[in-house]
Amino acid sequence: MLAASDAPAHGPGIGRDTTSRPIPGPCRARVAARRGASAGTLAWRTDAAPRGLVEYRRGSGALDARGVVHRGLSQRRCGVFRADRQPPFRYPLFPLDSQRTEEPPCFTPDAPQYRTSLQHRRTAVLAGTAALAAAALTACSSADANTASDKPATVTVNLSGSQVKAGEQVKVTARGGKLTKVTVADTKGTKLTGRLAKDGSSWTSDRKTAPGASYTVTAQSTGDGGAKDSKTSSFRTVAADKVNKLDWRPGAKSTVGVAQPISLVFDHPMKNKAEVEKQLTVETSNDTEGSWGWIQDWSGKDRVNWRPKEYWQPGTKVKLKARLAGVGSGKGGWFVRDYATDFTIGERQVVSVDLDTKQLTLTRGGQRVRTIPISGGTPGGDKASWRGTTVLMSKEGTINMNSETVGLGNSYNKMVDYSMRLSWSGTYAHAAPWNAAYFGRANHSSGCIGMSNADAAATAAGWAGGGSSHPRPVHRPVRAVDPSSTDAYASGGEPALLQVMAHTDDDLYFMNPDAEHLVRAGVPVVSVYVTAGEAIGKNWVSGMPKPVLDKAAYSAARQQGLRQAYATMLGLDASTPWQTSVLDLPGGVRAETNVLAHGRRRAQLVFLNIAMLSPGKVRIPALWAEPGAVMRSLPTTGSPCQDMSTYDHDTLVDMLAAIMDGCRPTVIHTLDTDPEFQAHDAAHPKDNDYGSCSDHRDHTPTALFT
Repeated sequence: MLAASDAPAHGPGIGRDTTSRPIPGPCRARVAARRGASAGTLAWRTDAAPRGLVEYRRGSGALDARGVVHRGLSQRRCGVFRADRQPPFRYPLFPLDSQRTEEPPCFTPDAPQYRTSLQHRRTAVLAGTAALAAAALTACSSADANTASDKPATVTVNLSGSQVKAGEQVKVTARGGKLTKVTVADTKGTKLTGRLAKDGSSWTSDRKTAPGASYTVTAQSTGDGGAKDSKTSSFRTVAADKVNKLDWRPGAKSTVGVAQPISLVFDHPMKNKAEVEKQLTVETSNDTEGSWGWIQDWSGKDRVNWRPKEYWQPGTKVKLKARLAGVGSGKGGWFVRDYATDFTIGERQVVSVDLDTKQLTLTRGGQRVRTIPISGGTPGGDKASWRGTTVLMSKEGTINMNSETVGLGNSYNKMVDYSMRLSWSGTYAHAAPWNAAYFGRANHSSGCIGMSNADAAATAAGWAGGGSSHPRPVHRPVRAVDPSSTDAYASGGEPALLQVMAHTDDDLYFMNPDAEHLVRAGVPVVSVYVTAGEAIGKNWVSGMPKPVLDKAAYSAARQQGLRQAYATMLGLDASTPWQTSVLDLPGGVRAETNVLAHGRRRAQLVFLNIAMLSPGKVRIPALWAEPGAVMRSLPTTGSPCQDMSTYDHDTLVDMLAAIMDGCRPTVIHTLDTDPEFQAHDAAHPKDNDYGSCSDHRDHTPTALFT
């Protein structure tokens, strides 16, 4: 049988017992009856003890099964004989239904010298009682004449229940046999590997349990007599008070330069750095030597970098494994998942900027590729360019650069092309046509390395492999790109727009007029709506009777209004019927899809219909941030998809990825991942804002999922 060793106690002083076996039933009953004759001297309470344990008390000491007084036993533990609590005695317990061929003693002192000293301390009355006890326990042996040779091993798991502390190793033990195989897996199929003891008596997981996870333990065992058995047990860990996540670079499958470090930035302060570092491993194809170093990121967050002792060798294959699930980061913070990335080191490429000659030189493989004139930061003061070695961190294309974000007042606020990030504090190499008069002549920028449009384009293109293909998100305004422009997509494909919204009107409010212009321009549009948008289920107009609450009908009405709006954008009558069907998506998820076309204009609407308020009052923000959160879909009235789908964090990510793979958009529009903060007061009351941000609480996590 498989039993959890932390089962609740069944009486005072009785706790876990992972070593003892029960006294045979007839023996236990006769002992209880015979001791009952000594009322006033001894009190047996077999009814309060778990199966096979005998509990007793005595005012001046404790009495063993033969009537010997042991005054040293703790009366607070009610004198329960436990092999692991009261040495030097062994209390042999056997299953009630055991089959024995030998007659074991019911009580055996481990030390002969201790037995002799005890015999001298017996009183006449107690000696008589001991004789009765010995007879009763011996007689009971004949009641269970068979051995336990055909019984399976008794297997115990150290964790059980639904409120297990996270960060514990799983330990499985076997008595009366040995373990042959143990598997521990969570509901997502992630397994905790472990090791069997050489004698098969125990198994211990290598990893610790993650918070907010449900685990199933399957243990296969063989009894001492050869009986094979397989049992399961399950438990759930308590959710983390605070989940610590990390942002990592380089991205998976990327090709980077010889100076690129491995960099991990943590969401919350790290108070357990040594333990975290033990879980980080770097594997290289040529045994590159390197080490980890902790610093504070420019954002104020903790960051750990792994750098090679020398620059990477071109062609090196690198793998990072961060086995962090179940590791505490301190102050109530936990990691709930593992991270991994792999990348390749490209050619050795070095860009040298000489601020004295105002020249930039690009070399590849030791050969000079080009030299171009530049203008660096204005010498002296806050605008001077930093000297030293830096890394091309990412190529970010066209971005907005605002001097106020780097502490330079209102000096500039420009859209800048061919932006190549050199530091998190805002240093870039980029096109700066407004500074053309100074290229090669004077350093006259606000700190960045500026060059002409043509030279910037050539440098960005020539700096092949530089930077990470998984750049850290830059929370700055980015200029929208028209998907119908040839600059918006690689050659060989047609433009296509994907929009991902939280509710069934977010595109009409927040994506327009772009959405309408693109539809009318003939750009195919696929719009995905994450929630059912059912709100409170009442579409009430002031002055009219209040309608009956009907969330499914309310959601269907909003979707019908959306279809009418898109039909109008397509140049059709608002009442034009749509082609409706059901999409089968990863994770067993099903969603409704509507398609309508008019000439080369085409729109597809995908309704995931996740209830805005799922059972347990779970909302989209919880699905994004809280491990173990689950939400359900709300089938709407008249929908061809009446199946109930269940979403957790990974399911929604996988589903959105599947849609992206299916429609292959050139541009994706979504909501704001970094909304402005809002001071709520009488003029700005808090409504459905996301935290202290000035946006709906469903918008931000939907954007983050996207």
